[in-house]
Amino acid sequence: MALFCIPFTLMVVLFHIWFLSPAMCTLVLFLQVFSVTMSSFTNMAIGVDRLIAVLFPLKIRITSSRSSCMIALIWLFSVAIASAELFVARVAEAYFEGDIVLVCGEIWEKASHGSIYWWMNIVFVCFIPFIVLTVTYSILANVLWKRRAPGNADTSRDQLALRAKRKVVKMLLTIVVMFGVCWMPLSILILFLEYHYELALKPGSKLISIYISLHWLAMAHSFVNPIIYGFMNDNFRDDLKNLFKKLRLLSSVRSASTTYTS
Repeated sequence: MALFCIPFTLMVVLFHIWFLSPAMCTLVLFLQVFSVTMSSFTNMAIGVDRLIAVLFPLKIRITSSRSSCMIALIWLFSVAIASAELFVARVAEAYFEGDIVLVCGEIWEKASHGSIYWWMNIVFVCFIPFIVLTVTYSILANVLWKRRAPGNADTSRDQLALRAKRKVVKMLLTIVVMFGVCWMPLSILILFLEYHYELALKPGSKLISIYISLHWLAMAHSFVNPIIYGFMNDNFRDDLKNLFKKLRLLSSVRSASTTYTS
């Protein structure tokens, strides 16, 4: 996302010219669609995985082999969706401010095919994951909220459990809201520009500035979830601290071994 989505999109939007080779044009557009699709599907898979783990804690366990299969399916499906760019992403000549310049874009035999493709992209990358995350996390929050600790009532224990539930529910709600806030505005703008692209080319149009802002917001979702987990999940923070401790210990052992060998 950081390497292929942000820099190249910014270059095209600011200069309206493609400076690189035709092969890079095809590769960049392919990797842009691939990385966005993969990121979105991964978030959706995590939501489904968490729901299954909570609803069926004893019946279904996500093993490493099953996780590997799921990751492979996400990558394959993302490649399948992005593969269309390998056939339509091309460098072509275009008129810009009275000059003929090279631009990188999609060249479809029929404009309707391009519209169908981008509708499919928006539905799969934004709308379906948002609906799935909303449904799964809503069910998950409801189940966790209603679940009671076994045994006799204990005020201190129950208060701790209630605080933990509130944290989890807030975290789940934040994840869903941030997904919608980050991706929905750009998706709506892309669909709008698909039918009214000429408005973005008008002198003094604010659509380019709006597109840059919404594109940055969508890309920001790539680092939003780790921040959410870090601030709102105690287990995540503890695991991260343990990881750094292990890394420091490993570094100390290597340093001592090098000194001893010398």
